[in-house]
Amino acid sequence: MLSMKIALYSRELRFSGGRSVALGFLKALRDIDTPHEFIVYAPEDPLYHDLHAPHMRLYFKDIQGGIRQMLAQNSLRMELERDKPDILFMMGNLAFNKAPCPQAVLVHNSWILYPESPAWKSLSVRDRIYYRIRRGLQARSFLKCDAVLAQTPVVLIRLHDMLNIPYGKMYLMPNSVTPSLEYCHESTASSERISASSHTFRALCLSRFFPHKNIPILLHVADELLKFHRNDILLITTVNADQYAGAEAFIRDSKLKHRDDVMLNLGEVPVSEVPSCYHAVDCMLLPTLLESFTGNYPDAMQAGVPIITSNLDFAHVVCKDAAMYVDPIDAQAIAKALIQLADSKSLRERLVSTGYQRYSMLSIGWDKIAKDTIALLERIAMHDSLPDITKHPWMMEWNGYEASEDAKS
Repeated sequence: MLSMKIALYSRELRFSGGRSVALGFLKALRDIDTPHEFIVYAPEDPLYHDLHAPHMRLYFKDIQGGIRQMLAQNSLRMELERDKPDILFMMGNLAFNKAPCPQAVLVHNSWILYPESPAWKSLSVRDRIYYRIRRGLQARSFLKCDAVLAQTPVVLIRLHDMLNIPYGKMYLMPNSVTPSLEYCHESTASSERISASSHTFRALCLSRFFPHKNIPILLHVADELLKFHRNDILLITTVNADQYAGAEAFIRDSKLKHRDDVMLNLGEVPVSEVPSCYHAVDCMLLPTLLESFTGNYPDAMQAGVPIITSNLDFAHVVCKDAAMYVDPIDAQAIAKALIQLADSKSLRERLVSTGYQRYSMLSIGWDKIAKDTIALLERIAMHDSLPDITKHPWMMEWNGYEASEDAKS
């Protein structure tokens, strides 16, 4: 049986979605029966320390953020020379320069692929410069890889069209979903705060205050709801003052101009309490400007919660017909969508039913994702050609859906 040393680099994946992907994937590798040895270069994080297994070697290291985070990969060179892996899987959007073995990279940083997004305007000058430098470094690094992996067809198509990555070098590594939603209906401190409100329709925006999440638009949505005298609708946010520049001002402004009549900020919700929040609301609202893949969509579908989100390709490719789509920078359009959903039981029921169907199609566990990805890494290490990604069912579905949407317009 084939036995290899497979190196996995995840030191940059310390927060939010990237951390969730890395931990889900690595935990699945920890638990599978395999002849391979996994060498994991991980960040100093308590959850990563739970990955120990006989077939896993872990090396922990703290790294700084910003440009230094990217340059920190240089310290990996000596470790690779020491460990001599057969294949290297870079899980954090940036390939390794002059890798000593075949390598694959996982792309899940949406800033790389959306230069047209209004999210760029929300960045500070410093961050704008940083992201543009990072985008250039990443784009060049992909060309040196044996394979480029992404979580959705939209990302693969944008990689192909914008960065000239050939489809023959690309593969889908989809995301998994939050398993606890399948069984958790118990109330928590967060869900009890939601349920304690007198509002009859509650819309949850479960997100940290990152620039691309477009959370400030909700202040204007609140103003529109008040203008329409819809004090029965509650906007629920999960923002902490220390999450990003502007978060403290957002929390303060949410209490001005009577906005607190239609706004409730829970603060950051512990992961263990997230499922209970879905079960306490009537809608999931996500006016995001950039995503590669967000688990919020399948989580809401699984919990039977209708979705209102951005009329952008990354949302359509996941939700398809299981969401209401709005212009994410049009506060009045978002407010009207909330009112329409609040006033139409049949619309809510249709979205919930379609969401369950969509979830059943997207649902995939980390164990299968891990096994499929390892099979792919074996092929790369052996210099075999990759499967034809254009024939993947999700790629074909997306191309058909996009064509039908073009025909409608």
